[in-house]
Amino acid sequence: MDLSVPASGTESVPAAEGADEELLSDPSTGEMDETGDDGTSGEDGTHSGIGDSLSLDECVACAAEQKTAGNVHFKAGEAADACQCYQLGVQYLSKHTTETSAKEVLLSLQNNLAATQNQLGLWDDAVASATAVLGIEEGNVKALFRRGVAYFNLEKLDTAKADLSTVCRNDTKNREARTILASVNAALQQAKEQQKASMKNLFAGKSLYHAEEQAARRKAVEDAKKKREEEERKKEQEEALRGEWHAECERLRAEAAASAGEEAASPMKVSGAAAAGVEAGEGVDTETGEAGTEEVEAPPITFEVFKEQREKAEKAEREKREAAEKERADAERDERMRARLKATADVVKVEDEEDLGNVRGYKKRADGTTTTYFDRQVDEKTRTMLDQLKAPKRIDTAAEVSPSAAGRSSSGGSAWNKAGTWEEKDISTWTQQLLKDKLAGVSAKADVDMQFVLQEANLGSASLGDAWLGLPLLASVREVKSVEGTASVSSSRGTLRHMVDLSFEIEWEVAAEQTEDGKGGADAAKPGKPYKGTLSYSDLTSATAYDTKLAFKKKTLSEGVRKRVGQAVDSLKAELALVLAAFFTELKTKTL
Repeated sequence: MDLSVPASGTESVPAAEGADEELLSDPSTGEMDETGDDGTSGEDGTHSGIGDSLSLDECVACAAEQKTAGNVHFKAGEAADACQCYQLGVQYLSKHTTETSAKEVLLSLQNNLAATQNQLGLWDDAVASATAVLGIEEGNVKALFRRGVAYFNLEKLDTAKADLSTVCRNDTKNREARTILASVNAALQQAKEQQKASMKNLFAGKSLYHAEEQAARRKAVEDAKKKREEEERKKEQEEALRGEWHAECERLRAEAAASAGEEAASPMKVSGAAAAGVEAGEGVDTETGEAGTEEVEAPPITFEVFKEQREKAEKAEREKREAAEKERADAERDERMRARLKATADVVKVEDEEDLGNVRGYKKRADGTTTTYFDRQVDEKTRTMLDQLKAPKRIDTAAEVSPSAAGRSSSGGSAWNKAGTWEEKDISTWTQQLLKDKLAGVSAKADVDMQFVLQEANLGSASLGDAWLGLPLLASVREVKSVEGTASVSSSRGTLRHMVDLSFEIEWEVAAEQTEDGKGGADAAKPGKPYKGTLSYSDLTSATAYDTKLAFKKKTLSEGVRKRVGQAVDSLKAELALVLAAFFTELKTKTL
């Protein structure tokens, strides 16, 4: 439940007795502290140690500046910006919470921070900020009121009632505190009645639609949470985009100054009313809040135009990725279709399957007897040949080897295998070492790609650090991390067969190509650090049969950089294909 009230028609909360008279009423009701100061925020993650190098007086002055800026933002309805200013002011005094000269500013900043957090619905943060005020000045009425409002919205009714009751006792004229206290009491009474009713109907059973009602309530809570998260995400994206716009404006101004000279680069001056594209707050009188007449520098490109260009570029890149993905899916579908058609075409159909079905596993011999279908009948010629082979033979150690056996032995079989029977030998260790030696030191070059340089330059100054990737690159094998698998050579009837099933992983590096004088070819472009990654080969059974997997060491890469580095790696893969071909050629020379 949000209790923040619009500025119009609200009444300020008077300061507590003994508190600083300059502290104004609660910003959650539309009014701000004009001269009071804030205490330490106590929130983590914002500008830690920002005032370490400043003196106490300098920290107090900086904190007062941030408070004034926050008040201006709050009057303009910019609660989020005001909250940031107050938080920054608190950080300046984070090391001086016990100093008397900083206490006044600290109280005001922290009070205003609690009020803006109430406006933004940051109830837990508002409780923390108000509690910090009470830690410095116990009984501060404004802090108690703002913490009571936050507790009420967090549905911590008992603690809210305690804080608001203290406010009403100390400030009897605070009508708003009495109104909210009445709401708290009503909510407590309602909770008691609901508890009484639930106890009364404890054994009466649940409603017929109890599960649906619970699901609907959970869904409403989840939808509200998702909506808040979506709004916060859009706000963060808008702030990030504004930061990129500022950087782009600075880059364009620098380019204009460099091309036109110092005189021609003097900034164009326009009136505050004409500077429609400048950021809000420039040329505005901070005292009156009205547009001033002082001249401001017009940005080279307005934020609206920059945002439109960025959206167009992202849309084009997204459409390009979708088209590539669709093309890849179509190619895979066509490949699967061709494979199915080929498999169907290779199926052999037997026309006389019906006749074979009548055999039923039996057949007739020549003499009319029945036997199984797989019984082999030997004719006279075959029987005579088998009898000759069974006959005993004299073993003559001095007998010469027949020409056919000698030919088989010379074809790769071992010296003892004169008959050329089956023989096999494991050569896994030798093969792995050979492959590792072949892969070490392999490198390949990638030609100049000026289109990449122009494309990256159009995306912003942050991408110019990778402009050297458009110049000649050298992709090389930095390390052979592993070689695994099996390999064997066999001999049968004088024929050698080599069977391998290997896999290996290499670490690659893409850097600027070194010229003959030892300097990088991208020296003028100030090349950055080399890009690295791994390349895995699996199911390597021949020079053309294997699977590859590419991985980048740096996970977050732009689409253009990933594509350009991938081109260099593709040239390295082509060189590795030649190395594998040479490896298999040398492997085939291995004998038993």
